[in-house]
Amino acid sequence: MRTAITTLLTIYDDKRPDKPNGKGESIIASAIVDERGYLINSTAISISSFAWGLHLAMKKKLDKLSAWPEIETRLQIKAEEILRPKDKDGQKLPVSLTVIEKTIKMLIKEMDLDESFLNPAPSIVACFQHNSNDDPPEGALINSFTSKT
Repeated sequence: MRTAITTLLTIYDDKRPDKPNGKGESIIASAIVDERGYLINSTAISISSFAWGLHLAMKKKLDKLSAWPEIETRLQIKAEEILRPKDKDGQKLPVSLTVIEKTIKMLIKEMDLDESFLNPAPSIVACFQHNSNDDPPEGALINSFTSKT
């Protein structure tokens, strides 16, 4: 995150006295799975607009950021196709580390992310919710301002 913010600040002049320091990490995407490891529903995947828009900002193509709603939908569909694996007989399989890694690689490629900005060890966070709650858990808010510090 620090490298991305520092690079952006070399491209765009920031006259604020307290400039962002870029500490922590920004999440590329999140997926919500049930207790058995299956995506909960079709809204289980969230994609970071910051991660996608970073390469456009680096190239000074801010006018292209308005395409985000369509891009987000397309990336969610592609990620869902990977995150709903099936065996050779067409039976659904739970999400595995291999499936997560494949999804991350697809997102990095599709978002045209500069790998020098990425943490080489991806983070996976588990949050548990009691299953007596009928409402599915909400995904982490991952937008331009979310970071792990």
